[in-house]
Amino acid sequence: MKTITFTYTKKDGSKSERTLMAIVEPHPATDKYAGIDISELSPEDGAEFVGRYEGLYDKYLKETRELQAEFDVKHNYRQFFTDGMSDVIEI
Repeated sequence: MKTITFTYTKKDGSKSERTLMAIVEPHPATDKYAGIDISELSPEDGAEFVGRYEGLYDKYLKETRELQAEFDVKHNYRQFFTDGMSDVIEI
């Protein structure tokens, strides 16, 4: 994860200084950053938050990889276009 600081200009022209712990970065399907706005935290608290968040996230990834390995589905992540799906049942 990365932390970015930027000036954001809204459609109404108002501007604000922002600091974002980016979880999603722009890619071909979207032109947006998404993440947790930590603008209101002090630099020290922001650094502590990011460090603790990254630790929790790393633990989560490790545990999900272990679960996928246990069920032998480590390589089964897929994406499907909704326009190609039919007869969908949500549980």
